[in-house]
Parts: sequence; C-alpha cells; structure tokens
Amino acid sequence: MLISYNLLKTYFDKEIPAPDRLAELFTFHSFEVDKVSEKNGGTLFDLKVLPDRAHYCLCHKGIAGELSAITGIPLQKHEYQNLKISKVKELSVKIEEPNLCRRYIGRRVENIKVYASPKWLKDFIEVLGGRSINNIVDATNFIMTDVGQPLHAFDADKVRGGITVRLAKAGEKITTLDGKNVVLDEKCLVIADEEGPLAIAGIKGGNRAEVDENTKNIILESANFQPSETRRTAGRVQILTEASKRFENELSPEVAMEGMVKLTELITGFESQWNNAEHTQIDAEKMRVGELVDIYPTKFPKTKIEVSLKEISGTLGIEIKEKEAVEILERMNIKVEKNKDNLELDIPYERIDLKIPEDIAEEVGRIYGYEKIPAKIPKSAKTEAKILPSWYYAEKIRDILVGQGFSEVLTYSFADKGELEVMSAATGKDFLRANLIGVESLSEKGIGVVNGAGLLKSMDLNQKNAPILGLEAIKIFEIGRVFTKNGEETHLALAVSDKRNKKNSTNILKQAVQNVKEVLNIKDLPDSVGDDYEIDIGKIISTLPEPTKWDIKPANLPDKKYQKISIYPFVPRDIAMFVPPEVKQEQAADLIKKSAGTDLLVVGPTLFDVFEKKGADGKIEKKSLAFHMVFQSQEKTLSDDEVNKIMDKVYKAISSLGWEIR
Repeated sequence: MLISYNLLKTYFDKEIPAPDRLAELFTFHSFEVDKVSEKNGGTLFDLKVLPDRAHYCLCHKGIAGELSAITGIPLQKHEYQNLKISKVKELSVKIEEPNLCRRYIGRRVENIKVYASPKWLKDFIEVLGGRSINNIVDATNFIMTDVGQPLHAFDADKVRGGITVRLAKAGEKITTLDGKNVVLDEKCLVIADEEGPLAIAGIKGGNRAEVDENTKNIILESANFQPSETRRTAGRVQILTEASKRFENELSPEVAMEGMVKLTELITGFESQWNNAEHTQIDAEKMRVGELVDIYPTKFPKTKIEVSLKEISGTLGIEIKEKEAVEILERMNIKVEKNKDNLELDIPYERIDLKIPEDIAEEVGRIYGYEKIPAKIPKSAKTEAKILPSWYYAEKIRDILVGQGFSEVLTYSFADKGELEVMSAATGKDFLRANLIGVESLSEKGIGVVNGAGLLKSMDLNQKNAPILGLEAIKIFEIGRVFTKNGEETHLALAVSDKRNKKNSTNILKQAVQNVKEVLNIKDLPDSVGDDYEIDIGKIISTLPEPTKWDIKPANLPDKKYQKISIYPFVPRDIAMFVPPEVKQEQAADLIKKSAGTDLLVVGPTLFDVFEKKGADGKIEKKSLAFHMVFQSQEKTLSDDEVNKIMDKVYKAISSLGWEIR
C-alpha cells in the first residue's frame, strides 16, 4: 500500500514526525515498511498492510488514525460542506441480491463539466502509480485512497432505465473500461440497467457508460459488496483491481456513506479550476446535486466489547495502568466507559477486526510497545502431545523405505489431466493429480505418463542423471495427497528402475513392499507387480492400532562430504580390460584413478562387470574387468577431445603393465 507523506500531513494540525522516524514507528507498532522512496518531490511509504487491518488501513485516513494512536497527535476534524440539493431526474436503484450487495448509495449530479484534473490531483494520482483520466474519474480514485471506499461514476445519459444490482445471466458479456471482453456466468454480481451489465460489481466498470469529455450528467455509486464472493468473481474473470482488493478484505457498509459525501464535495468543489483561460466558466447555480438514494437492507451491527484491565494485563503478561490503557484506546477513536472493574468499549464502525477482549489486549499492547513487555519462558506443558496415527505410520514407512535405499520425492499436485479441474492454473497444469505415479488412471497405467508430473516423470529425470549420481538402480517413493471425485486420499507410491537388470527392479520393489507389510503388520497390503506401485495408504492406516508412544528415532547417517552440483553436462565413459588372474579389482581401479590424474573424474571408477574364463583344469585363463566413470567440470562444458586425452593416459598406463584393453 503506497502512502503519501504529504497527504498524511493534511490530517493533522500539528507537525508529524519526519519520514525516517515515521517508518520506525510504523515498523514497531503497526506495519512492515517495505520501502521509503522519493517521487516528484514527496516521500512515499510502501506499507505491508496485512488482512487483519486491511478493513481500515488500505487508505490514508486509516494510516493517519494509526499514526495518531501511536504518537498521540490528534487528528484534524473534517468539516463537511452544506451541499445544496436540487431537483434532478429520478434515480431508481434496486438490489436483487442483498446478501451480496450489503448497501448501495447512488446520487445523480447534473450539468457537470469534464476536464483534465487540476495539477494537485493529477500529481497525486500519478505519484501513487496511477494514470490520470479526468477530473471525475480521478476524484473517485482519490477518495478511495483517502477513506478506503471504492467509488464509481456512470455517464447518466448512457444508462437506460434504473440501476439493478443482480446476478449476471449465463453468457452475458461486458467490455471493461480497459477494453477487456469478459463473458460472465450466473455467479457474477453485476450493476446493470435495462440493456445489460454496466459494471462487474466491486471489481471493474464497463465502457458502455464511461465518463468522457462529452459527459454532462453523472450517476455516482458508493456500495458495499460481500468479501468472499467478490474475491471469487475477481478470480473467475481474472481481473484484480484496487477496488476488488479492498472489498475482498471487507469494508464496513458505513464507510460507503462517508465515501459518497466526500466524493460529492470534491466534484462540486472543482468549479474553481474551470474559471481560467483554458475553460469556459460554468455557472455554479446550473450544477444540480440530487438527493441520495440509499438502499441498506440490513444495517451493519455496531460492535461493543466489555473487557477488564485484569484481562488486558493478563493477556500481555505485564501490568498496564488503567489511565494508560484508556488513553491508548481513546486515541484509536474507541469510546470508553467505566463500569465497575470493566471497560465498556464502543468500537468504531470501520474496525471490523475488533471483536473479542483478546483483540483489545493486542491493540493496547502494540501501541504501548511490545519492546516494553519482558520476555518470559512459558511453563512447560504437563500433558503429552497426542500422536497422530497418519503422521506416525507415514514416518514409519519413510524409515523402512529409506533404510532400503529409497529416496523420497515430492512431485507437483497439479497435472495436465485428472478428475478435478482447477479454476485458475498455470499453462498445462489445469487439474489436481488423481494419483502419484503420474498416469491418467491407475487401472489403465498403459495409457502413458502425464506430461511433467508424477513419480514416473521423476524417475525418468533421475534415470538420465544416474551416472552422475553413481547409482545402479533408481529407487524413489512418495507419500502424498491425491484428489479424486470421491474426495482427497493419502497415497503411497514407489518406483524402481535398474536398466541393467529389469528383473532386479521388480525384486527390489517386492522386497520393499514386503518390509512395509512385515514391520507394520499389515496383512491386507497388496503385493507389488512390476516396477512401480501405488496404494491408498491412508485407508490402510485408518485400520491400524493407535500408537501409544513415539518410538521413531532419527536414522544414523554416515559422514558424507558434499559439494556443489555442477551446472555443466557430465561425460560418461566405460573401460574394460583383460588382466592376469591374480589382479584384484581394487588394483585396477587404483591404476585408472592415478593415471587419469584429474579432479574432473567425479564418479568412479566403479566396477560393473567381471568375466572369468576357466580352462579344463579349473584354473582361470582369462579375466576381464569393466569399469564405469563420469567426468564433469565445475567451470565449463567438457569437450570429447578433453576427455579423450585423459582416457589416453589411462590406456597407456594399462598397456605398460601388459594388460589388454578390450
């Protein structure tokens, strides 16, 4: 949220702290300050206003209120104008969905003039990152940043009939002010006239009733919309605006009236800008401001909280004096009345976040200063935490599989195919995964791997890097949530790949499943078939006995030396040789390593094959050893020529001993 220091100053009669000091006060009492910058001769604060205070702090008035509470500098009272109300064309407003539109205030203003905004307003809009349109549109945006209430202006002569707040009809279309064509569904709330939608409620206006330089009469709108539905609609139409941001964080419907009154004041006060050489003077008597049309189906309840000083001090862990607590609360514009040992609090309508005594204690604490509250170690709990079976048995399974050399992977929850489609997703990932393996259906695994997702995709990526990992077989597993039409399930999936020995893959997987079955005493655990496996482990865990103690201990891992993974490609090489029968594999491996004489040999030499030919007398006549090696650089991509030169050294060393290279 961008806040102008110059505008903040207008809320006070007295001088406020300098920007650097102000940033410090905000940080310790209210908000995280992301940035303090200078723009067009003024200071801007970029404040991180979180949802707990977004109800009233996504505007300069709310931030000024916070500053007043922190410093004790009183706010300047706003004196409202006595507007002259004239007879104008009747404005008809109807709300068909009072649960979605909690208040709608409309006002017709006739004989207005649309020009470029005065310099002060244009500069303000642009310094906050906006684009100046004209005096009327800029006025709505200014008041929104002032009091937090989103507002809109329609060209009244382009509106056909009355205004109705209703749900869109299936397939209705609207072109927004920025030219985006939107197809609406029956869940979208719209502001409409007899011809169709004029605006997507709480989100964006349409261009059909846009205010432009030819506009003579306008309809002003100040409304309040249901937060969660505004957020859902903004997501469906994929339009996020400053207005939708404020509505989805919830505003009190009472703010709508304040916004309308201040907007009318600003628009009617523009006459002074027209009396200049560029524009023709407009007669103030000809501008006509109509009566307010205020549709307010259910009045927003006033919050009252009763709290004792003992509760406030007990929650904070420090004694707060009554005088100090009352002073802090009154600086927040909270009316306080003493009732014996309790404080009866009348909460301002915009403070939707204050509902229970603990909220009051938090407010007193943050303004008082958390740094003044001494740190104390809480008393230890005497009761033991309950062991969650799903967590316990999942950890058991992890230990069993890791002990057998498996590695756990975490794959994407989104896939390009599945049973449940998401509303808004990245390209190619429009569904929630229905299984962990990564196929379209567990019952039809032959269909193929889902592109870019699943355990089998992970297996493929790991298999390509098996040489640099120094692994003969890739063994991976995942325990995770899947999403089917029947609901969420917790699955266990395993996959094994040993390209040198396909049968070995199946045996490894069978042994892993058997180990899980035996250790957990699961009699109905299905046996594995093939080299991948997936089951609904959550359903099986629900039948296991409740764990009585946490007996899972961290694994004793061997000491390992780790190094940075190179970003450059690796180069695999194999070498096989005939050696005398008495030569051991360790001798051959040591010779290869020493003769290579380089740190580019990052894996191996690793023996992967031994062949022995025996004579009629049973003695070994010929012995072959085959080794695998991997070369890689941390600094560049190795060329074949560079690796071949290293291998030539190895070949010469082997030949010098009379050994034969195959």
